[in-house]
Amino acid sequence: MDWPTIILECGVSEMPRRLKADARWWFENSDGAVILVLLFFVSVRDKTIRIELWKRATVENLQPTRGNDGGEVTGPTLQRVINITPESVTGAPLKLKFEDIFLRKPKTKRGEANYTITEHDLRTYYNHVWPPVPEASSQDESSAEAESRAISASEGFVVD
Repeated sequence: MDWPTIILECGVSEMPRRLKADARWWFENSDGAVILVLLFFVSVRDKTIRIELWKRATVENLQPTRGNDGGEVTGPTLQRVINITPESVTGAPLKLKFEDIFLRKPKTKRGEANYTITEHDLRTYYNHVWPPVPEASSQDESSAEAESRAISASEGFVVD
């Protein structure tokens, strides 16, 4: 079976423990093929999004046993945590190495490079999940706002 190198798991109603179990499953069952797992924890109640980037990595074994006296272990390692709330984005940017996804070096002459998802990108993503509420004082909607709402609606986003 061909395995992907990157997995995205999203849970709206799932418990964080369940999403982390899903991530572990991908790492343990892919025989090393899955390198990155992005977990998206969406809280409808709090209107927050938490993103965790997990990577298969080799690290120092901090829990030696009789059978394994230390050295290094390979397994899922938390690389980055991003929290997006109505007020802020913390932990940005999210950087993904091209080589981790495509298993080769980027061809810069072809425009290939590492991926950087900026704080602005993350805020835009958040606003697609929970569009900002227009201010009560503005009675008239500008044509740009109307066009943006129409595009969002046509792309399947919920527009109040």
